[in-house]
Amino acid sequence: MANFMMHFGDIPPIYWAEAVNCANYIQNHTPHRALEHLTLEEDWSNTKPDVSFFR
Repeated sequence: MANFMMHFGDIPPIYWAEAVNCANYIQNHTPHRALEHLTLEEDWSNTKPDVSFFR
């Protein structure tokens, strides 16, 4: 996902770490089939994450 953001967003390589952090954040807040459609964060913390700012 970070590669996709860097390539198609035409982002300079200096922002590689930020792209990885952003991709990780998105992945942790996305429902997962193996967890019965819970997010990874929800499974870890037992609280529903706030995703109201995602578009």
